[in-house]
Amino acid sequence: KASWSDMLVSHSSVTGYRSYRHEYNGSYYVQAMEEVFIKKGYVKRCDLKTLLDMVSHEVQAMGEKNCQQNSTYESVGFNRPLFFTKFRK
Repeated sequence: KASWSDMLVSHSSVTGYRSYRHEYNGSYYVQAMEEVFIKKGYVKRCDLKTLLDMVSHEVQAMGEKNCQQNSTYESVGFNRPLFFTKFRK
């Protein structure tokens, strides 16, 4: 029997809307994840939901006038903060 607890699903855009991709740099969502998780180093000090909220803010800021995008996530029974503790160099 499948369990629907402790699950977090992240989406690059809101259902029914487009995800945008820069011709050379790739998707706004993946760029924002790299910016928040790695370049700014927040992955070492913030929980996953906070990181995804930051990613959403970055995605919104990347959009141009006609290319606005909002990322989102769903949490099902995912009630405790999740921190990433081990990193490779």
